[in-house]
Amino acid sequence: MRKVVLLLLITCFIVPGVWSRSVVECFKDMPADLLPGLNTAMKLDMVDFFNSGKTARMLGLLGSEMELKILTEDYLMLQTSAASNVQLKLLPLKDGSRILAVVNTVKAPAASSDLEFYSLDWQSIDTLAKPCLSAASFLNQNCLQQKSHVQNMSIEELNSLYFYEYNFQSGNNFLLVYSSLPDFLGEEAFAGYRDCFNQRLVLEWTGKGFLYSSSVTSSLNFSLLR
Repeated sequence: MRKVVLLLLITCFIVPGVWSRSVVECFKDMPADLLPGLNTAMKLDMVDFFNSGKTARMLGLLGSEMELKILTEDYLMLQTSAASNVQLKLLPLKDGSRILAVVNTVKAPAASSDLEFYSLDWQSIDTLAKPCLSAASFLNQNCLQQKSHVQNMSIEELNSLYFYEYNFQSGNNFLLVYSSLPDFLGEEAFAGYRDCFNQRLVLEWTGKGFLYSSSVTSSLNFSLLR
């Protein structure tokens, strides 16, 4: 009986504290192997600068200039170099708790993003669905067949070298996925695909992962949110 009471107390008092953590608290405790170059004091200084209306920029321990660009209750975007950034986004689960989605993006020059999920105390989660995309997700197949005479690569070849850029925003739980195909191919090679190309998809958070939603993609205008 005592063990049951103790378990209930832990559930009531300790777990909710973890569940209710803000994105700032998660950022403060972000492990060094996931965000090298910033110690805890530097992270807190950047948050203070941002909240004071100042430019939240500083030189990291590894010599790269970093800037906190966006900070809200559920979303943070940190520019980690001239060609990279990291995003933290709090997302709800079905049981009322929240998890952390972390996106790392590198542009060289085509953007490539990586998405991982963590608990609010930075334990890796591998049971949630990540986006399952290919070049075909952004290309109209009927259009491709009609314009095949001006295209240099097959869809199979495009799928083998494709990159995506992931972006969150504050205030919603959608994941915007941008195609990096134009940057990767270059203006001349991309010209044969332009008329068949949709650069952006909107994926909807279900509480179990991200799924493509054609209704959301067509009804919401995110053109100014990138």
